[in-house]
Amino acid sequence: MKTSFRKKGERRGVRKALLLAMVSIFLCLSFVSADAAYKIILNNGAEITVERYETAGNEIKAYYDGGIISINRKDIRSIKNINAPATPVESPATDKSKKSQPSTAPVQQKADMSELQGLEQRLTDLDGSIKKIEEKKITLQNEKAAMASRYNSLESEARRRAAVDGKEPQTHWRDFLVPEDYLWVSQNESRIAEIDERIKGIDRELQPLLYDKEDLQKRISELK
Repeated sequence: MKTSFRKKGERRGVRKALLLAMVSIFLCLSFVSADAAYKIILNNGAEITVERYETAGNEIKAYYDGGIISINRKDIRSIKNINAPATPVESPATDKSKKSQPSTAPVQQKADMSELQGLEQRLTDLDGSIKKIEEKKITLQNEKAAMASRYNSLESEARRRAAVDGKEPQTHWRDFLVPEDYLWVSQNESRIAEIDERIKGIDRELQPLLYDKEDLQKRISELK
C-alpha cells in the first residue's frame, strides 16, 4: 500500500512539473511577440522582427532581443510595421458563446495617427535643414563658377601671348599677365581650391540627412 501511494504522488509531481514548464514556455513566447513591432526584410530574403529601430546615417540600429544590432541601409529591402493586433478568425458557434468585446482598432488607429503626425513634423523640420545647407552649397558653387570663368579666360589669353612670343605656354603663361591680373590669379587660385573643398564638405554633411529623409518618407508611406 505504501508503494502505491508513493507512485501516485510521484505521478502527480511529474504532471505538475510538466504543467509549469508549458506555462513558462507560453509566457516566454507571448512576451516576444508582444514586444515585436517591426519586421526588417533584407535583400537576401532574411527577416528580422525587432521591437523598434532608429536611423543613424547610412545604418539602421535595431533593438533586438535586449540588444542593438546595426544593419547597413543598402542591405535592407523594406521595413514593415507589424504592431497592429491581428484579428482572430472564429467560427459562428464560438462567436455566440463569447460576450462582445470593444474593438481595439480605434485605439490602434489613434496611435498610428499620432505617430504619423510626429514623423511628418520631423520630415518638415528636416526639409528645412536640408534646404538651408543646399542654399549654402549653391552660393559657393556660383562663387566658384564666376572665379573659375575669369581664371580660365586669363589663362587662355596669357597662353596665347606666350605662344606668339615663342615661349612655352604651359610653364610661362603667368609671365604674360598684366600686373593686376597676375595679382588676382595669385590670390584666388587657392581660393578656388578652398571653395571646392567646402562644397565637398557640404556634400558629406548632406548625405546622412538625405538618408534620414528617405527613411522618414518610407515610414510615413507605411502608415498611410
